[in-house]
Amino acid sequence: MTEVGISNNQSLLLVNIGGFCCTTNYWILDSSIDRPLSGKWFLTNLIFFINTLLMSLFGIYIIAIKNGFIYSAPWIPITILCGINFFGASVIILPWMLLSEVFPNKARGIATGSSAGLSYLLIFILTKSYIEIDSIDLGIHYDSLWLFGHFWITLLILLFTRNGK
Repeated sequence: MTEVGISNNQSLLLVNIGGFCCTTNYWILDSSIDRPLSGKWFLTNLIFFINTLLMSLFGIYIIAIKNGFIYSAPWIPITILCGINFFGASVIILPWMLLSEVFPNKARGIATGSSAGLSYLLIFILTKSYIEIDSIDLGIHYDSLWLFGHFWITLLILLFTRNGK
């Protein structure tokens, strides 16, 4: 975090603000899930779009700092990371809500739990393998940022094309 201008004191502040953002997000999502204009699919698409946008902005910010285009201002990465935390927390609970519509009633409990458990396992593997992915040299600068950016954009496109089918 120090390379984007966040000191250790601000990292602790970021953890506390991040916890508040997650809690607030659960309340907002819980109260707005059954509203007419904010159904499950609309919220999923909106959250993925905003999360993709915020991660892209963070990647652009890191690239701009490393190339010397801008100077680090601590409030910019703190704001972006809080936004990623706020919208990322809802990405974790949305599979439970969406999968309840996909599976038939008899298999809903086991199938939804297995799918969400596999999702959590993949998130864990992705988090633990980030250092190895970051060390792969594909011949472009900031390989992991581009790799994860393309991954999120692909997921965003797949969600938009699956909507309503």
